[in-house]
Amino acid sequence: MWAHEILSGEIRNGIIRRAEELASEDEYGLRLLGAGKKAIRFMPPLNISPDMLDFGLSLYEKVLSSA
Repeated sequence: MWAHEILSGEIRNGIIRRAEELASEDEYGLRLLGAGKKAIRFMPPLNISPDMLDFGLSLYEKVLSSA
């Protein structure tokens, strides 16, 4: 499990909302979970391939750049 700490809970919530919007629009399947006051948690499966991990992280980068 990984976590990415964001500057504030408000910004974190905006990022999570934007990820949900993009997932709905483009059917990405990326889901983010808030953790604590200002972190986002990732929990990829243990058997994830490097290609799928790269793809998931690129989706997260897209979310961050559009939030």
